[in-house]
Amino acid sequence: DRERRINTTLERMLHSGREENARLKRLEESLASLTVESQPTPRPGGWGASGMKFLLSDLKGMTSPADVDAV
Repeated sequence: DRERRINTTLERMLHSGREENARLKRLEESLASLTVESQPTPRPGGWGASGMKFLLSDLKGMTSPADVDAV
């Protein structure tokens, strides 16, 4: 019974990791298409300077519902 529970937990973690990787890939592709389509004139303090870095660091810190369930 313990082995079955461990296997189930590992399968859930693996599935959750795959979903997270797919989400990150879609986000990266969306971000890449946005930067290619509209390249604004760089301005100090604008998106091109440090704003995008803060956005990306905020996204990295976010947890998904799957992460909350795992805890």
